[in-house]
Amino acid sequence: MIVLGSVSQDIGSALAAELKEPLAQVEYKEFANGEQLVRAPGSVERAIVVASTVSDAAHVELLQLQDAVRQWTEEIVTVLPYMGYARQEEAFREGEPISARAVAKAISTGTDWVNNGKSTRGNRV
Repeated sequence: MIVLGSVSQDIGSALAAELKEPLAQVEYKEFANGEQLVRAPGSVERAIVVASTVSDAAHVELLQLQDAVRQWTEEIVTVLPYMGYARQEEAFREGEPISARAVAKAISTGTDWVNNGKSTRGNRV
């Protein structure tokens, strides 16, 4: 089953068609204070979460999708066609974070495999 982030509808739908996998019926909600909530019901052995993290909100959405999907699947593959903060791969001045590493660590906690959407192989986390 393919689970799509809200900004990855086109690429995720194309992947689902290519793999002949069904799309999960994901609901997206935003509260008045700006917090968001996703709902991704399903029940399969393996789910593929497709989410471009183009903003901080998209990062949170991905983490929520991974957590929701973990409740009903054995294995999660996360496909990241674009990962925000990837260019911040080093600290340029003392006291700066390596943001790419911090974001990658957060994403890896909710998945078994990560793929950049360009190769057929993923990286086990």
